[in-house]
Amino acid sequence: MAHRDYFSNADIQLAVYDDRIEIWNPGELSKQLTPEQLKVKHRSIPRNPFLADRLYLIKYIERWGRGTNRIVDEMRQDNLPDPIFANNSGGFEITLMGPGKSFEKAIEDAKLHKLDLNDRQRKAVEYLRKKGEISRKEYAKMAEVSLRQANKDLNDLLKKKVIVQVGMGRSTKYRVHD
Repeated sequence: MAHRDYFSNADIQLAVYDDRIEIWNPGELSKQLTPEQLKVKHRSIPRNPFLADRLYLIKYIERWGRGTNRIVDEMRQDNLPDPIFANNSGGFEITLMGPGKSFEKAIEDAKLHKLDLNDRQRKAVEYLRKKGEISRKEYAKMAEVSLRQANKDLNDLLKKKVIVQVGMGRSTKYRVHD
């Protein structure tokens, strides 16, 4: 807000991709700053100093000239590439590269962790991610349990909406819930 060019009628743009997030704000960096300087200690030169001062006073921003450094620090702490800062099409753009598919897997693993699954069920979910589907008989063999226990485990996964049932009777298969 403090750096936006309010003479522009362009909207702030946010684009979320599988491997990155791009944020574009109307108004380029002031001439005294370069994108490279934003990754190290630098002076704050807000386009709207009055607004920046008010945002600081209401504790909406911590300190002037520290925002981009915090972003760089956070990305480095998570072993991610440095953000890419650039003047682009009359505005300022930041690109945050993410871990891509490994991030999706981490989110899924965190969800499964909260569901309190047993080791057999976790193994089944991994199997389903690789193979696509499993039958009750295949589950029993893989998990080394009786068909009755396999049924209990699979019903629990169904109840927790981790898997979905496809078909009925002997042709019943289970797949990961979308």
